[in-house]
Amino acid sequence: EASSRSSSVVTDYVGYLSKGQIPPKHISLVNLTVTLNIDGSKYTIETVRGGPRSYKLRINESEVEAEIHSLRDGGLLMQLDGNSHVIYAETEAAGTRLLINGRTCLLQKEHDPSRLLADTPCKLLRFLVADGSHVVADTPYAEVEVMKMCMPLLLPASGVIHFVMPEGQAMQASDLIARLDLDDPSSVRRAEPFHGTFPKLGPPTAISGKVHQKFAASVNSAHMILAGYEHNINHVVQDLLNCLDSPELPFLQWQELMSVLATRLPKDLRNELDAKYKEYELNADFRKSKDFPAKLLRGVIEANLAYCSEKDRVTSERLVEPLMSLVKSYEG
Repeated sequence: EASSRSSSVVTDYVGYLSKGQIPPKHISLVNLTVTLNIDGSKYTIETVRGGPRSYKLRINESEVEAEIHSLRDGGLLMQLDGNSHVIYAETEAAGTRLLINGRTCLLQKEHDPSRLLADTPCKLLRFLVADGSHVVADTPYAEVEVMKMCMPLLLPASGVIHFVMPEGQAMQASDLIARLDLDDPSSVRRAEPFHGTFPKLGPPTAISGKVHQKFAASVNSAHMILAGYEHNINHVVQDLLNCLDSPELPFLQWQELMSVLATRLPKDLRNELDAKYKEYELNADFRKSKDFPAKLLRGVIEANLAYCSEKDRVTSERLVEPLMSLVKSYEG
């Protein structure tokens, strides 16, 4: 629900910008409130986007994190508490039916006959009954214009009607048109608000305890903050500082890059880098200072590039760019 509505909000937001208009303040690309009715319980969930596919879900002072990925067949892959769940949705008359890992769940539409709402964007042409009059179920009470067509709106129940929307007003879906004082209020079955909390769950994907992976996650969170998404800035900054204080960080980053690039690097360069790296690890200065040999490794890479032909140099520079970027960041 949050994923589909977020996409709709982005479309509306971009629509305003493309017309040269400032989007209304109530349109948020990050915060969204979703109400779900399941088995007689009403769940009001505040969703906060932490990234393009990352969401924090909050209810009654509890919070869980989830990641959503779109599948080619129209479904969604949700990662929650380190587990993956495949979700499909189908709209029915009674609501939206979800298929989650082969199990079904119905998100019921909230049916309140005392609130007369617009089903789709339309224009209220005129009322067919008097304000404050007694009306009977299944009789027309107003006419609206939808796609250049005039359509009647029927009453879902009997009671006394009170107009809210003026005639001639353009309406959006779910706008309140009128209220109905029901003849039989006991016939309305309203969902009871859910007062519980989410269970305690872990992050969407397992996070390694190694400092370089924590650092990568913190850097990604910092990028998301700069992109306008919500994260705890103080926690992100503190995590970054803790990682940067660790002498293991550059060594683990180097080892990770080398494991990825090992089969793609020229054999001579790979062997020389491995030899220099191991030689430095055995050096007494390393055991004493734990400094990362950035200049040494950069020298090996640049010397190798100097011997490349003009034809191969561009390809080689692109290949070693991640390694060069790392050693340059730790020089000095």
